[in-house]
Amino acid sequence: MRLPDNTVPLAYTDRCPYHAFKVVDKPFYGFQFHPEVDQHDLAARIIRYQTRYLKTEAALQEILDQLQATPDSNQLIHKFVDRILLSIP
Repeated sequence: MRLPDNTVPLAYTDRCPYHAFKVVDKPFYGFQFHPEVDQHDLAARIIRYQTRYLKTEAALQEILDQLQATPDSNQLIHKFVDRILLSIP
């Protein structure tokens, strides 16, 4: 998979080369993750949907025990709005 020619990658890793991108000459941006979801919200979502995806309580607890705070990611939406959207003339 690759991005269309009229896009510019904005965030990437080795595991996911398209975390965020912008469409050239358009006010359109895409994210391949949920930067607004913090550790607490993610735990709530996992618990809510555990019966769909997890077979045991032990699997749920193992996931919950490994959750980590992601303050840098959680600030991306705020920074994006302040630095990009609010600066568009």
